[in-house]
Amino acid sequence: MAPGRLTPLFLAWGLLLAFIGSGFAQDTLTLLKSFEFGRNRRAWNSMDIQVRAERNRERRAAEQQLIEVLLGRDSTTDAKILACRGLRYVGTNPGVEVLLSLVKDERLSAEACAALQEKDFKEINPALRTALPLAPNDLKAGLMNTLARRRDREAAPVIGKIARSISDRPVLIAALDALGQIGGVEGLTALQQLASKNPDLEVRRKHALLAAAGHALRQDALSKDLALKILNQFMAPSQPPLLRGAAMVEVAMSDKDQRAQLCLQALKSSTGTLLPAAASILSVLEVGEFIPLYTEHFDSLKTPAQILLVELWKPEYRDSKRIQDLSLNTKIDPNLRHAATRAIDRSR
Repeated sequence: MAPGRLTPLFLAWGLLLAFIGSGFAQDTLTLLKSFEFGRNRRAWNSMDIQVRAERNRERRAAEQQLIEVLLGRDSTTDAKILACRGLRYVGTNPGVEVLLSLVKDERLSAEACAALQEKDFKEINPALRTALPLAPNDLKAGLMNTLARRRDREAAPVIGKIARSISDRPVLIAALDALGQIGGVEGLTALQQLASKNPDLEVRRKHALLAAAGHALRQDALSKDLALKILNQFMAPSQPPLLRGAAMVEVAMSDKDQRAQLCLQALKSSTGTLLPAAASILSVLEVGEFIPLYTEHFDSLKTPAQILLVELWKPEYRDSKRIQDLSLNTKIDPNLRHAATRAIDRSR
């Protein structure tokens, strides 16, 4: 047969394959739409593979099917849940737009928010900020958490305003936690305005304020200045040890000039409650900052602080004779003596 006569045959065969392929695609879409948890999920297993494919072409084809599932009136809720989960891994503007349309949906809001958390689209944050005040209370926490995970500082005033005007405890807690994650001068300011007469909520607010300050130390200059003021307040002796110690660690990690002094202050705490903070600060001290703790301050410390220092001792910190004497002294606290013995063994 002449080569030219093969063309119509191949064309017809291609059309047939395309028709069969479209039928398979339609059958697959039907299976995806009709899925219910506990049933055969073979089609969704194939979709899970496709959304992680290396080729953009395959991922975009998967995204289109996921969008069709989400928009389909005949799709089950379970199918739409899996479609939202699939869009965590793929998603151009069309996919993001569909997810944003679902953030106030009672059944799908949580899944849509989870899919939006890590996506880099400038339209997401404004849309979530707009939806937040309008959403039912039981959806607000999820929206706040998503904005917090996205570190949207512009959301802090919106979240703060809602928290000041609502008595729903779960929403209040979600607001405090979200502001703690966001940080920045905006998050810190909003948290300062949320002081509560409820002891439990006030503790939660202070911990959120501490978390926000930690984030703010690594943000712009205004945020850092406000964070340091708040952390200095938390370092006051009147503050609970947990807050005080955590504030000391945050300041020490951000300010090299203060860390040796803060470490010594934590080691000398009268009740020993700041020793966890001291341990955290000790982990970043340089050799030159360690040496005075053994040569000048060791005798003024209480036994638990001494044990901590001996556990961390290295030959380059000097004062090896002191450690040797401690390991041989049967009259001192046995835990201190054993720590010294271990220190000597490590140095050999």
